[in-house]
This record gives sequence, structure tokens and C-alpha cells, in this order.
Amino acid sequence: MIASPKPRPFAFLLLLAAACYLSSPLHAADVLEEIGGASHTGELREIREDGAVLGEGIPAGLELSALRSVQASIGAQADSPPAAALRVDLVGGLAIHASQAEIEGEKVRITEAGGVKLALPLTLLRGIVVLGDAESQYKPALAQPDANQDKVLLAAGEDLQVLGGLLESLDAKEAKFQWQGATHAVPRERFRGLVLASAGLAKKQRPLTVNLHGGSQLPAEAVTLAEGKLRLTLGGEASEIGWNRVESLAIRSDRWAYLSELQPSEVKEEPLLTLPRPWRADRSVAGEPLKLAGRVYAKGIGAHARSRLTFDLEPGHELLAGMAGIHAGGAKGDCELSVLGDGKTLWQQRVRAGEAPKPLQIDIRGVRRLTLVVEPGEDLDFGDHVDWCDVRVIRQP
Repeated sequence: MIASPKPRPFAFLLLLAAACYLSSPLHAADVLEEIGGASHTGELREIREDGAVLGEGIPAGLELSALRSVQASIGAQADSPPAAALRVDLVGGLAIHASQAEIEGEKVRITEAGGVKLALPLTLLRGIVVLGDAESQYKPALAQPDANQDKVLLAAGEDLQVLGGLLESLDAKEAKFQWQGATHAVPRERFRGLVLASAGLAKKQRPLTVNLHGGSQLPAEAVTLAEGKLRLTLGGEASEIGWNRVESLAIRSDRWAYLSELQPSEVKEEPLLTLPRPWRADRSVAGEPLKLAGRVYAKGIGAHARSRLTFDLEPGHELLAGMAGIHAGGAKGDCELSVLGDGKTLWQQRVRAGEAPKPLQIDIRGVRRLTLVVEPGEDLDFGDHVDWCDVRVIRQP
């Protein structure tokens, strides 16, 4: 009989410890994407007040203004926060899932569902809704706010009242608002929602969005990171969040802009046989979300053959970046795509349905008139639905 080998508990423990170390969220990689498209993986440890980004595996000299996004590995593996009682809707389409929200003067104080305490300027608030039956009446009110008065949603037995007036305050005990020339105070348990008048809402886009695990989106004017804590500033108010609650950072700076947010100076659209389909910002020409090779893009341009979209650029731009191809899901589509700079061809590719999209990394230094061209290939212009996804122009530092 062959003797069984003796167990080696020390070696087993070493293997177990190594496995735990490698699988630990603390050692998973963060992904930092630059505005030009280059990506870096490493462990983000610090964001300084001057914008310097530091950490293991991150290139020296990298700054926050050179980034489009940060995917935080720890937050992606964190436990989900408790279910929210409220949704707080903000300017720019952002929303916070919250357990409590109060309004006093020009400030909104929010307790996010995961326990994060936040303070925001009132001008960023679009509305608050108690999740449940009130949403059916809240959504149309939010979509079409009144220009001069707030809309307050109150429970009235089994029904819901929508009153037009002016909110004075909202706290844990009651909601106070002016209605028909008098101030009314109602118990907080009757409060179901609020849509602020559109006249007082801020229009300025914030340079940073902090996306939390669980779905909350927080606007910010500045962020710093140190010792596992992310500190964000908005309207002079500071809030602190554990880095392990953060799923990602979306970053905007004056160094780059999406073409879909610019108005073209010249548009030429001449379909051959199909019905006219005008270009669209941030949608396909059929009105669907932009989609290439299974990936959905929030920003970009939908266009159809034949089309030429020209954009006037200010001096100082150096790069056009993005992806381009036939809208995913179409059985047909065959196009010649071109990018022109001041009338000269800078880039040209043929794209067909089902093929991988084409990356754009085009030198546009000195270009003042930038043109995106879609010409039909085979099968005339049937199915020639082109998505220019994430297409953006980038300035020199």
C-alpha cells in the first residue's frame, strides 16, 4: 500500500492567503480613461486640490482635467444600499436615491439611501417624489414644470392633490407652502412630492458627476481623494463619501466637448431612395439610443446617407476622437465615412452592417471647419443608419 502524503497545513494557508489577497477588492484595478481614449489601470489613491491624480500604476503627471472617467473597482463590489424612500431629481437629469430630504432657505439637505449626508444649492433641485403611487402624477409635472410656481403633491385620503404655490420649507415634521395667498403647513406624512418652478433652476453644467453604487448621481464642482475618502464641493457646501461607495466619476472640462452639444454651421442631407431622416443629437436617425456592437452610447450623432454636417471650431483643437459604424441591429447598411478638415480629407473608412465599429483618432490641429460625411456604398442608401458615437473634439492643454 502506498502511504498517503501528509497534509501540509502551512502551504495550504499560504495558498489561501494568496487567493484572498488577489481576490480582495482593495487590490482590484481602477480604470482611468483619458479624454483622447487612452486607458490606465491601477489603484487610485489620491486626487489633490490642484487636480493631480496619484496611485499605483497611474502615469506620473496625470491630471483630472485630462480624464473623461474613473471606474472605481471597490465601489463596484460593495454591498447594495438599502431601498430608497425618495428620489431627488436634479438639474441635468441626475437623481439621488434618498431616505430623507429637507429644504430650508436656499439649501437642500439630503440623506442618501446609503447614509451619505449631502448639501446642495436649491437651484440644482428639480423635484422630490415619495416612491410609490405618487410617481404617476409626479412624472408629467416634472416633465413640464410651471415657469413661476411650484407644484406640491399631497395625499388626500386615497387621492392625490396637486397644488400650485410656493414652497417655503420642508423638514421631518411638515411642509410649508404658500397657496392662494396664505401659508399652509401640512404634516410630512401627507407630503408626496414637489416640482419646483423652472424659472429658478440652474442651467450651468457641473464639471463632475459622482456615481454611487446603487444608482445615485451627485453633481460636483471639485473633488479630492485622500485616505479612502472622497470629498466633493458644490455651491460652497462640502460633503464626504467613502471611496468604497463610489462606482465611477464622470468628468467634464473645458478641454473637450461633444459634437452633439454643438450646433452645426452647415447641414446637407440628400437621401437617394429612402425617406428623409434628419440627423439627431444623442440618438440614432430612427430615434433609438446610439448603439454599436452591443454597446449603448449616451452621446453622439445619428446620421443617414447622404449627409454632411459641418462644425465651426475655435482655435486650439488638436484631436477628434470617438467611434463610428452602422447602427447595431440593422441587417443592411454599407457606407463610406469621411472626416474633412477645411475641405481636405483627414480620415476615410468603409463601414458595413455587422462589422466592428471604426475608432476615430484624428489630428485636427489648425482645423477651423470640421465636416462629418456619410456617403452610400452598395445597396444605395438602404439601411445606411450611421452612429457617430462619443465623437468629441479635444483642445490642447
